[in-house]
Amino acid sequence: RRKRENAKVLYTSDKKALESDELYVEFLTGDHDAFVVEDADHLLGSRANGNVDLHRFLTVADGVVRAMGRKIIFTTNLHTIGDIDEALVRPGRCFAVVRTRALVREEGSRLLQAMRTLSDEQVDAVLGAAFPTSAGSATVAALYRAIDFALRHTPAH
Repeated sequence: RRKRENAKVLYTSDKKALESDELYVEFLTGDHDAFVVEDADHLLGSRANGNVDLHRFLTVADGVVRAMGRKIIFTTNLHTIGDIDEALVRPGRCFAVVRTRALVREEGSRLLQAMRTLSDEQVDAVLGAAFPTSAGSATVAALYRAIDFALRHTPAH
């Protein structure tokens, strides 16, 4: 949210989608406020170690995104910031690194309720898939995978 308005977010976790220019063009020419790339481990590694995919994000981040006030948000399971290409995390290009922990079931439930996009039956299906045991925990990525599954396999009411 910005200025009490809903943000328009472009989201992907599809590695294949990131290999073409179509998604980048959509972000640059559309009215999205942010571009979220889920599980971006493959994009964030050092170019010196053979990462050829990062150059697109560096190009997008320089100029257009900054001038238009848009953000690119990466999620990753990399354990140290040292595993991320230095060009991406330098001041002026990277505004924050946030470490998170897995959610407990109650937190997952509150998140799903705040989203207000699922029926009660779908919320139950997501919680059951993401939290197979009552004492378990789940990442936000696991919740989104469960949401995707629930939307495809349970009816909305």
